[in-house]
Amino acid sequence: MIIIVMGLPGTGKSTVIEQISQLIKIDRIISSDNLRHEIFSHYYDSGSHSQLYQSEFVQIVYNLINLILSKYISTEENVVIEATYHLKERRNALQSVLDDRGIPYLFLVLEATDEIIESRMTEERKDHSEADFNVYYQLKAELEAPPNKSPYYWISTDQSLNKTTKQIKKILIENPDIE
Repeated sequence: MIIIVMGLPGTGKSTVIEQISQLIKIDRIISSDNLRHEIFSHYYDSGSHSQLYQSEFVQIVYNLINLILSKYISTEENVVIEATYHLKERRNALQSVLDDRGIPYLFLVLEATDEIIESRMTEERKDHSEADFNVYYQLKAELEAPPNKSPYYWISTDQSLNKTTKQIKKILIENPDIE
């Protein structure tokens, strides 16, 4: 099973993955932020972080995620993908790879209010994301929201962590392909 945790910067993707890992066995986590950091570390070293969110850099990361899934992931693994997936084209490409391999999947679509996201972005980050509030607004303007139906499950991370965890647990129970 592949669980795609998607949402704009600051919506709580890393926190939700921590909660998922307490509910099920996760064999592998593929994070777009970590891949971007590994591939383009020279930009991090030079302080040119803003370039990392340009379309051509971002597309390389999404292509790499699809390559990893098409070649190196067992159909028996529980894999979590952490990425924005704000564009329909990128979600469709991912779904095509997974459908071709016969791997079941679901999307957890995270959302939060601008105020909550702004407060989260002022806190110290645990992940490799360099996204700031300007990047958030840029991606929000480009957002092609997925439908609110299976395989997409919407979760507001404005609520308490306990409520978010209960909602995730309910979604996981409803999907029998998750072990």
